[in-house]
Amino acid sequence: MRLSNRQLGAEILERILDRFQCKNSGVKMAFGYGSAVFPQKGNEPSANKSKKGSSNMVDICLVVEDTKKFHNFNLHLNMHHYCSTVRLIDLFASRAQSANFVNNLQHLPCSVYFNTLVQLDECTVFKYGVISMENLIRDLSTWDSLYYSGRLHKPVKFAPTSLLSPSEEEETVRWRGSLQRNLTSAWNAALLLQQKEIKDKSTSVEAMPLRDVFVVLCGLSYNGDFRMILGEDKQKVVRIVDSSFEQLKSLYMPIITSDPHVNYSELMHSEGVQVCLSPEAVQYRISQLPKRLQKNLTSSYSRDDSGKGHSSSISLSDLRSSLDNDLRKTVWRSSVLQSTKNIFTAGILKTLKYSYQKLTKMTKSLL
Repeated sequence: MRLSNRQLGAEILERILDRFQCKNSGVKMAFGYGSAVFPQKGNEPSANKSKKGSSNMVDICLVVEDTKKFHNFNLHLNMHHYCSTVRLIDLFASRAQSANFVNNLQHLPCSVYFNTLVQLDECTVFKYGVISMENLIRDLSTWDSLYYSGRLHKPVKFAPTSLLSPSEEEETVRWRGSLQRNLTSAWNAALLLQQKEIKDKSTSVEAMPLRDVFVVLCGLSYNGDFRMILGEDKQKVVRIVDSSFEQLKSLYMPIITSDPHVNYSELMHSEGVQVCLSPEAVQYRISQLPKRLQKNLTSSYSRDDSGKGHSSSISLSDLRSSLDNDLRKTVWRSSVLQSTKNIFTAGILKTLKYSYQKLTKMTKSLL
């Protein structure tokens, strides 16, 4: 029986998670993302791929309780996932030292450790990133790296069952709250970046096609990424939006309909939003961003005697430029530092192979 793309993605995620004995290794949550999990137009994976086929690599994130505990257990279970340096330390020193080495790399910028080009079967290759629940919640709330928080701006496929136990209800509430704040921040950042200066002073409302807003939103974690210059599909963001438009609408509709400065009554008919551009609306959007971005933007935003923000000291285009520059610097820094770290976690051979695959994909996008 041929599996649908949705069934295929869920089935592959289940099989990958079986490799980690999640309850013993401390995996609390997992989600898959990318074109292998959400097929993109012109880049759809087949349910039947030959070993030499051009199947996309499956990307998965493992959210763990304690990274050192996870790596110590995973080194015993899946030593072949790790690079030769780690295996040599384990062979000539000790398991404790190899686990310490991996965990020290883990805590370098972005706090993510990747093992890549792992063979699931003769047809499927996957890459997995490991991050602690604490660090993921921090990035969702602060956008310090916009690494996994940026990926979670887009639809992802969560593992069918949560690995958080009922006794961890408080952590579940924190996780869900930070995930929702991350989506709310992304929506408001996209509207700020999409807004134009008011030309007609008689109105302070702008009509925006929803697709255009989603293109800006999905690009938040790619703008500034050095790999978009060399190594990534040039149409990546547009492909994500066009292939996942309905999922994006479903993900963001609760935020859209509760936005006090968006006219959502038109949304159902024209696939667009009427966005208020008043100073109060702009101030509201700033207040929905992570605290560090709020601080940077509000320092340039003056206030009147009533305490309400107004834009007499900075134009909307300047505000937009300031936000865009801040986000680009964040993404640039995290992409450079994480990619450099990946050379050490993957090893030279896997890095060259992975880079070649990325360059091939980029070349195809230009044709």
